[in-house]
Amino acid sequence: MSRRAESWRLQLTHAKRVVVKVDDDAEPILREYVEEGGKRWLRPLNPQYPVIDITHREVAFFGGVVGYWREE
Repeated sequence: MSRRAESWRLQLTHAKRVVVKVDDDAEPILREYVEEGGKRWLRPLNPQYPVIDITHREVAFFGGVVGYWREE
């Protein structure tokens, strides 16, 4: 985990939506942060995309989602 991510660690909570880059990927992605049983991963909001295990990977956190709405 990058130093930038480590400084945010206290603010990250289970099921928090975050904008991240993993292993210097080209573009940031929006995922749901999950931490359970000593492991950390990013769960996609769209189930067609894979879950990413970030327990031992370099991750840059750009921010968290503070609110959203859905049209019905």
